[in-house]
Parts: sequence; structure tokens; C-alpha cells
Amino acid sequence: MSHSASNDTDSAATAQRSLWILDPVRDLLLFVATPLLILPLAWAIRASASDQFFALIVAAFGQVGHNLPGFIRAYGDRDLFRRFRFRFIVAPALLGTACLFAAFYNIHALILASVAWAIWHALMQTYGFIRIYAAKAGETSAFDRRLDFSVCFLWFSGAILLNENPLMLMLSRWYRCGGFLIPASWIDSLQGIWWGLLAIATGLWIVRLGFGYVRGAPPSPVKLLVTVSSVGFYWFAYSIAGNILVGAAMFEVFHDVQYLAIVWLFNRRRVEQSDNAGAFFKFVFGRSGALIGVYVGLCFAFGSFRFLEYGLADGPARNVLLAFLATSGLLHYYYDGFIWKIRETDTSQGLGLSNTRGSLLDVPALLHAGKWAIGLTPVVILTLLEINASPNVAQRSVNLSLSLPNSHAAQVEAGEKLADNDRLTESVLKYQRALEIEPADHSTRVRLAEVLHQRGRINNALQECALVMKVQPENIESRLLASRLLVESGNPAAAEKQLREVLTRKPDLADARTNLGIVLATVGRLDESVTEFSRSLKLRSDPDTHFNLANVLAQQGSRDEARRDYQQALELRPNFAAADNALKRLLGGEPKSDTL
Repeated sequence: MSHSASNDTDSAATAQRSLWILDPVRDLLLFVATPLLILPLAWAIRASASDQFFALIVAAFGQVGHNLPGFIRAYGDRDLFRRFRFRFIVAPALLGTACLFAAFYNIHALILASVAWAIWHALMQTYGFIRIYAAKAGETSAFDRRLDFSVCFLWFSGAILLNENPLMLMLSRWYRCGGFLIPASWIDSLQGIWWGLLAIATGLWIVRLGFGYVRGAPPSPVKLLVTVSSVGFYWFAYSIAGNILVGAAMFEVFHDVQYLAIVWLFNRRRVEQSDNAGAFFKFVFGRSGALIGVYVGLCFAFGSFRFLEYGLADGPARNVLLAFLATSGLLHYYYDGFIWKIRETDTSQGLGLSNTRGSLLDVPALLHAGKWAIGLTPVVILTLLEINASPNVAQRSVNLSLSLPNSHAAQVEAGEKLADNDRLTESVLKYQRALEIEPADHSTRVRLAEVLHQRGRINNALQECALVMKVQPENIESRLLASRLLVESGNPAAAEKQLREVLTRKPDLADARTNLGIVLATVGRLDESVTEFSRSLKLRSDPDTHFNLANVLAQQGSRDEARRDYQQALELRPNFAAADNALKRLLGGEPKSDTL
């Protein structure tokens, strides 16, 4: 919920009433110390479910569900609807059309804009709570407002700009939209400037607090608590939590609890203070405490659309639902930007604050349209760029790695995409850079070995596998790759040793059984080879294993058994040309072209 500070609040009256919105216990539970409750709850849910399921639950019942109360006020408060009728009618049509276009044509520019708007929305809600508590303590000067906003804006934006994972996600979206390459030097410079601004603004904020104590007008302790808890939890979510998906979901819970509680309080008072509310509005926010259950239930019901979207297969119906959900989110951000302004008389009175500022929201139509034009221009430009951009996934990943040369994840992603596009030399360089950043990343070292193998650098690939096995003897992936490399380099005995070591640790690993069968066949131990292939097939039916077993059986003269396995290989992979050719040779027919 977006808020602006109150400039002319009657500080003496608010201070006498209370420093709290509700009371100390409920404020701490709902607005201030909520992260202390969210963390253990989140860990408990994650212990019994996947991170993806936890994020889906939050997205459904929180992120989507908490949009509904703002819509109830926008369309249920007759005074508000009368003032902004044009916005409330035209905005859904415009944003809905844009979201339908984006969903059907897979346009990411609107997603990037939505993410940026979501960050702004979160920081403005926190700023709103900071200013509510500040106003209750009489901190209403323009300097206080601007300083609080600066601290909030710099810390929230800094959590994205100054932390690798969220910055990588934003840049990835940018390049997916066809955005130009952002040099690493630009990012380094911006980050340095941001750290400097953070230090200055935070220093001034602390000095201002101290100055208040010296003057005998100490700042609101609740304001300090909500600032530290909100900013701190946001940074925890995006930098410390480890899994950014889970971290973002945990902050979303905090955001939603704050929002649902403050909107309930406001709308309840609105019903009591005004006769100009619609029947449904009055019903949901009536006096009965039992109606809180109806309120929460409606939010959950609205949020269930997210589950419906999750269960739908790709197609027009899912695209329409995605567009509906996206439109809901964007309208939520837009409406909250003007219907909850604290400097509005109606809003401040609904929150128990005095305000003599009056109506501030009746912005001239041309000025409002100009603000929309400014916001939409970059989205339109990015959309056009994306429509005309080359769908080169590898190059997007390369650009990301160039923008974040010290990001291990960005280098690994670039290495993977380059390898998928047969740009093996470049892939090697990206993997090597990733290992310079994190030398202990064994999975990346194995990937590097695989690419070196593809380039024919078998000895180099073996060296990488040896480094992994030396530090991590139990690494199965490196031993399996090493066994293949050793066979190709003419050392089947060493390959067998590696595979025996793997099977000692994991006797039910089908790949190891198959590879051992190949090694044994290579050195003429055909009976043992048949045994290993057969064991592998008991663990997993695989066309390549059937094909290899059939080849060995054919060498042994077991034509019927060989024919059976060639046929099974073809049943599992109908276009298996090598198996088809071998079967025709076995039966004395004319083979097709020997291609896979």
C-alpha cells in the first residue's frame, strides 16, 4: 500500500492519543515484529514441502489474494469511485489489453516493468507505515519526510542493486527484452555511488534521531522498530536467505499481513464514519468480528486463481488467466498509489490522524496522462526491441556474464548455454572463470570436463575429473565421466577400476552398469559384459543399453536374443537408425543409412 507523509498533522493531538495504530500487542504482531513469526513458520512449512510449493502458496493466498481489499474499496466506496470514476473504468481496460498481448505473444517487457513496480510498491508501503508512526509522535516536518523516504528508497533499491542474485534476475529480464549490453564498469560505478548515498542518508537519519533526543523531542520508538524490521527483513529476503524464491515469498507474507490488517482497520472506520459506502463494502467491513473470517476467506478465494493457473496446460485459457492475474497485480499497484495517501484528509482520519491538508489527489488530467506516458515509454520501447530481437539465448547469457563478471552463477549459466549451442571454446572460458570465482564448485568442474571432452581435449578433461575425485571421492558424476574418457584414451583397466568404485558406493546405478558392460566388451570379456548389461536393464529399460547388449549377443552368436534386444531398442526409440541397421544386417536384409 502506497503512502505519502502528512505535513500538517496536529502533532500534539496525535502524541496524546497513542504512538500505536491499534495497541502495542497488535501493532507488534501485525505491523512491526511480524518477521519474528514468519521465519519459524516458513521453516516449518519448508521442512514438510518443497520451496516451490511454499512460494506457490504465498503467491496464491498472499500476492494475488491481497489485491482484493483495494478493489473492494475502489469500487465499493462511492465517494472514492465518484472522484476517480474515469481511472477505475479506463485503467482495467488499458492494462488488461496490454497483459493479454504480453501473455499471448510471450512479451517480457511488461514483466520487467511489473517487477520494478512491485519493488516500488513494497518500499512505499514500508514508507507509509514509517510516516504513520512518525506522525503519531509529531515528526511531521518536510525534512523528516524526505529523509525517511530517502532511507527507505535507497535501502530497498539497494537490496536489489547491491546483491548478486536479485540483480542477476533483473538483468536477465532486461536482456530477455532485447536491452542493450550494460558494461560491468557501469554497474560497478552505480553500486559505488549507491553505497555512498546509503552511507550519507543513513548517517543523516541517525544524526536526526540523536538531535531529537537532545532537543527533548525523541523520535517514535515504533517508527525505529518498523524501519529496522522492514528494511532488515527485505535485505534478509534478497541476500541472506539463500534461496531468493523463498526469501521473496517470506517478505511477501510480511507485506500482505501489514496490508490486510491496515486495510481492514481503515475500511472498518470508513464504514463507521461515512454513509456513502456500498452494501457489499458495508457487509464485509461491518461491526461484527466474525466478518474478519469473511474478509480473509474472500482474499483466499481470490488468490485461488493462482492455483488454477498453475494447474492449466499451456494454451489460450491459461494465457487469459495469466493476463487476468497480471492485470490484477498492476491495478493493485496503480490504485494503491493514490487511494491510500496519508496526506488526504479522508485517509488520515481513517487511520486516526489529524490532517488539515485536504484533497491532494485531484491531479489535472493532462498531468496524470503525462505521468503515464513517462512510465509507459520505456515499456513500449523494450516491447519493440523484444519483438525485433534475435532469440539468441546463448548471447543473452553471455551479455549477463559480461555485466556480472564476478558472478559465479552468471558465468555458469553462460557456459551451459554456449555449450548447448556448440560454442565450446567460449563455454570452456566461462566455466573456467566460474571456477576462478568458486574453485570448490565440483559440479561446474565436471561440466567443464564434459565440454573439454567434446572438444577432443581428453587429457585436460581427465585432469579436471581427477581434481574433483581428489577432493570429493564420492562424486559419482566425475567417476562416470572419467571411465568414458579412460576407455577413449586406451586405458580400459583404469576405466573398470573407476566403475567398480562407483558400484561399490551405488550398486543400483544403471549408468555405471551400462558403462561397465561397454568396458568389458571392449576387452573381450563378453559374458561379463552381458551380465552387466542385463543388470542395468533390470534397473532401467534403456534403448542404448538394449542396443549394446544386442551387439554383444550378436558377437556371441546368440542371434535370437540379439534380435529381441534390437527390437526392444527400436520400440523404445523408433527412429534409432543404428539399431535398425544392425537388426537388418542380423536378419540378412539391406540396412538403411547408418545415422541416428
